[in-house]
Formats: sequence, structure tokens, C-alpha cells
Amino acid sequence: LHLRDVPQVLISKTIDNDVGAMPKGREIAFPDIVNYFTLGFPTASRKISSFVSLKEGLRTTAYSHRRIILLESMGMHAGWLALSAALGHPDLIILPEFPLNYESFKEKVIRRYEKEKNLIIVLAEGARWENGTYISVVEGEEDDFGHPRFRGAAESLARRLKEDLKQYFDTRNVNFVNPSYLYRSGAPCRLDLEWAGRLGREAVKLLATNPGEPTFLTIRRYGEKLALCPRSVAGVRFIEQLHRFVDGRFYDPREMSVTGAGREYLRCIAEDVPEEEYGLKDRTTRTSKTLKKRQ
Repeated sequence: LHLRDVPQVLISKTIDNDVGAMPKGREIAFPDIVNYFTLGFPTASRKISSFVSLKEGLRTTAYSHRRIILLESMGMHAGWLALSAALGHPDLIILPEFPLNYESFKEKVIRRYEKEKNLIIVLAEGARWENGTYISVVEGEEDDFGHPRFRGAAESLARRLKEDLKQYFDTRNVNFVNPSYLYRSGAPCRLDLEWAGRLGREAVKLLATNPGEPTFLTIRRYGEKLALCPRSVAGVRFIEQLHRFVDGRFYDPREMSVTGAGREYLRCIAEDVPEEEYGLKDRTTRTSKTLKKRQ
């Protein structure tokens, strides 16, 4: 309670990108997104899109060895990081906000694999089944903040697919990867560095003049430009009031993929990794011989 008498300026820092607010309505007005991104998310989103890409990620081994690879991202309740993997062109994305129908998902995997002979699936650690239960969680255990302890959604789903798809094709190459803390390790990208500096300097200025009420320094997007916008949070009593989630305007649950609006949102944050590497423009016509020759 005594903290309310101390000048406060808040800056969001989390690779989960889940602090802010999304505008209501059917269409997205980008200037109305409160806090366009959180510090750390641009760097992490570039890492995950790189991890799955053909340019320098898992697609090469998935293609050359006909693998199905499930890549796990952080994201207990919000799937922004998993969604950003779309810039690396995975085949399917699974988010916590959209519970998974396993049978429908399995059919998609079978059809895609029979056509492409390789598959990359990205899922957030907090992905859930249709009945609301988590794909993989340690029952009865919570962390210091009351969150469930996840134990590997990618591993759990890969094991189930490996068993259930045996009747359709050889499943020895159904694999999982969990980069874990690699998403938030290493040097930050230029966008993160620039905005960390701008937000920090503005916070010091505000504190020196005593803003009078708790202030949240947000980032807004106007056209192609980003701007710093202070916002009062005097009426916010719980952090849950500032939680931001992915909705159907950015993600298509039927296709299990990013929408056009979602890709446009991500464009200002991370670069789209070119899919046309090694001269392979159409993945349906790729051959391992061509791939190895280009390498």
C-alpha cells in the first residue's frame, strides 16, 4: 500500500509480449494497440522464426530426413512467441488461446506429411486440449507465482503422434525440440536496444518531475512509425488487467496459422525469413538430392 505514495513509471519487459491491450472490433486498427510490443519480444521472435526456417533452422533437417519436428516455445497463457514463428514458415502453429482438437490436428498432420514429406509444428508450452487441460503439466505443482509447472508440451505431443501415426507411415523420425532459455539469451536486436534506451530515458525524466500517478510507458504504431505514449494506470489494481492475448484476427485456428493481419502486425517487429532458399521455391517439389547439391 505504501508504494502508491512513491512515483511509479512502468516499462514492460517480457518475451511473451503479453502486457498491453488489444482494440475491440472485427478489424485491427494498429494505432489502437496499447503497447505494440514488450521489450525482449522482437529479439525472441527473430530467434524462433530463425529456428524453424529453411535459411538456417530446422527445415533443412526436416526436409532432408523426412522428419516431423515439433518445436516448443515459451508462452504459458499467451501465444505471441509461437505466433511469431510464422515468419520462419512452419506448417502448423498451436497457441494456448485456442484449445486443440487432437483428431482434427492429427488429420492435418497426416495430409500435410503425405504431401510434403516433412513437417514443422510450433506449439507454446501452455497449449491445451479442448477440455481445457494442458497438453503437458506437472499435476499439483505450481511455481512461486501460482502458475502450473509445464513439463514439455512438444515432447508429449510428439510421443502421442509417434504412436498414433504408425499405421500411416514410419514414425521413427517424429521428433521434438525445446530451445527453452535460448529464446531469451544472447545479444538483443537493434529494435530492442533502441526502445529500451528510449523508454528508460523517458522514465527517468518522468520520475524526476513526479508524474503524480502511476504511468505505463507504452509503444504505439502509427503507419510505419513507432511512438512512445505514456498511459495512466492509476485504476489498474491487478496485473491481469494488463494481460494481452492473441485473438482470431491474428490467428486462424482452422488452418492453425497466422492471418494476414497477424503477419502485418509482426512485420514491424521481426523480419520475414525468405522461404525461397537453395533455389527451392515450391516445397512440394523439393528433393533431398537438390537440397544437398545446393548446400
